[in-house]
Amino acid sequence: MGPLRSLLPGGDRPTGPILPGALPEGMKVGAWRVVRQLGSGGSGVVYLVRRWGRLHALKLAVRPGDKRLEREGRVLRRVKHPGVVKLRAWGWWLGRKKGFPYLVMEYVEGLPLYAWARSTNPTPRQLARLLAQAAEALEALHRERSVHRDVKGANTLVRPGGRELVLVDLGASGYEGATPLTSHVLPPVTEVYLSPEAMAFAQAHASDAQARYQARPTDDLYALGVMAHRVLTDEYPFPVHLPRDLYWVAVQSGPAPDARERNPRVPEALAAIVQSLLARRPEDRYARAQEAAEVLLQAAGEGGRSGTSRHSSGTQGQGPPRGPRRA
Repeated sequence: MGPLRSLLPGGDRPTGPILPGALPEGMKVGAWRVVRQLGSGGSGVVYLVRRWGRLHALKLAVRPGDKRLEREGRVLRRVKHPGVVKLRAWGWWLGRKKGFPYLVMEYVEGLPLYAWARSTNPTPRQLARLLAQAAEALEALHRERSVHRDVKGANTLVRPGGRELVLVDLGASGYEGATPLTSHVLPPVTEVYLSPEAMAFAQAHASDAQARYQARPTDDLYALGVMAHRVLTDEYPFPVHLPRDLYWVAVQSGPAPDARERNPRVPEALAAIVQSLLARRPEDRYARAQEAAEVLLQAAGEGGRSGTSRHSSGTQGQGPPRGPRRA
């Protein structure tokens, strides 16, 4: 825990059977008082909390002693970058022996990338700049020998004004040398963003209970490509309505469709970058996330001023292929 432990008083012990996912307004977790729930995911529930008049986001594990939240805290402590959500503190609710770990992070006001795009109908130039920021945030993670492993629109927030993007929710993240925490071949990622090489590994080791896929920066870059294609065209690269086995065949067969085929307003240079990110072979993608950031910024300088005009509020392009979201 390090020196942060001394800053965290013990949490208030509830008098009744209150669950981590249902903390009432006004309740305290450590020194932070709950304002309201912001959302929930596979590893925890996030609350808006207040301390000394300032708002923060507190992520509380939903399972006692969940080591995934501890790992997320370790990754966040390593990374200092404006495009990655900042860790303020961490501690245990109801005590470390049988309690629930929690992280206190900066509260990032804004909308998830896809929701922001639907509400503002941005130009390709604006989107290229935001995608470049996502790549720069990934570069900061990768420099610390960490990987996000769940890059997607829901895990990127665009601040008010539409000029700044922040990468959030590192609950599936990992780092070099970390002990596997799941009993599955694949890490707990959202399937529609899974790279072709991860799919191939899972298929080749389906009968090996000890096999674990080691995600690499190229997996994050592939997921960035999926996210880019989705926000530029309002569709995922491959048809998500397919059954899982056919969907995996489509992804591994490649190549991904050109974004301009689905949205002619996407500049040719930007579409080519997305194609490179979605390359079937990892060695055909960019060598580093920083390289992707640089070419995205170049494309932002060349992008047109017309809107993408493809951000519908319907169900088109939403959701992963049929089957469990988590592998």
